[in-house]
Amino acid sequence: MRKMFVAMLVVTSFFLPTAAMSADYPDKPIQLVVPYKPGGGSDVAARIFAQCLERTSLPEKVIVKNINGARGKTGEMEVKRSRPDGYTLLWQHQSLHIANVTGRSEYTYKDFTPVAMTAVNNAGIFVPKSLGVSNLKELMAKLKADPTSVPIGAAINGLSHFGLLSFLDKTDLNADNLKIVGMSGDKKRIIAMLQGNLKMSCVAVNAAKPYVESGDLVGIGILSEARDPGLPSVPTMKEQGYDSVLQTEYGTWAPKGLPDDIKAVLVKAWMEAAADPQCAKKMAVNSVNLISLEGAALDQYLDRSFSMYKHLAEKYGMGKQ
Repeated sequence: MRKMFVAMLVVTSFFLPTAAMSADYPDKPIQLVVPYKPGGGSDVAARIFAQCLERTSLPEKVIVKNINGARGKTGEMEVKRSRPDGYTLLWQHQSLHIANVTGRSEYTYKDFTPVAMTAVNNAGIFVPKSLGVSNLKELMAKLKADPTSVPIGAAINGLSHFGLLSFLDKTDLNADNLKIVGMSGDKKRIIAMLQGNLKMSCVAVNAAKPYVESGDLVGIGILSEARDPGLPSVPTMKEQGYDSVLQTEYGTWAPKGLPDDIKAVLVKAWMEAAADPQCAKKMAVNSVNLISLEGAALDQYLDRSFSMYKHLAEKYGMGKQ
């Protein structure tokens, strides 16, 4: 009997701190882990959004912490292993899906607690002016006539690669005939296109915009549901008959087991920031659009999104080896 009482006391004392913290949450700053270097698209979006959260009902600040390494896995694991107390969160995009379907990680989005998805960054297919095409029809004709004459840049097994594959998946092009050159970084691929070493790439709209406006790059199609306000003259792929949509989608994740009352506090603040017009203006400067997705709708969206990435990885031989 005494042993049973001691065991019950230990179990009770284990859960008491979490319950106490839930009632007062948050009573200290919240850490938002960005699993990449400072200055990149993920980092910039996270820092702007963290500033937006200061205008919400959240009583404490959200502080961005960069933990770079292993293409995002180091930061992801830091959050995954943390206590589910709401003080360590992850700011991550679909690389969480890609890492799993390509065999870089053994865990999936289901090993975290999704808080909300609040921002998207549009990407598109762009070519250099020197290629001599001005629209998707002309590009498709060139790709079919001589695929190897159009070297395509992509970060292999990265977002830009899957953006390209999402487009190819809707066409009758044979990916095996295309010349895909591995190159990470939007800026590097843009410079390579300007130098003539690449003839096509999937890059973020905000990275391509100055070169489209100068006439050095041609926007072929935006991979989103609607045209990007930054390049309103460039049609979407859907407008041109190819139902290809792949945006960089920034979500916030907590360790598995986050208490419902703590999650409710976070969701409320994240939704308030996502609905803030001033926040929208700050994000728009960097071609990032705010969205509001949480709860069951977010769960369903994540399931569909993961299935799409899994399909692309399997179809194009990028799955687990």
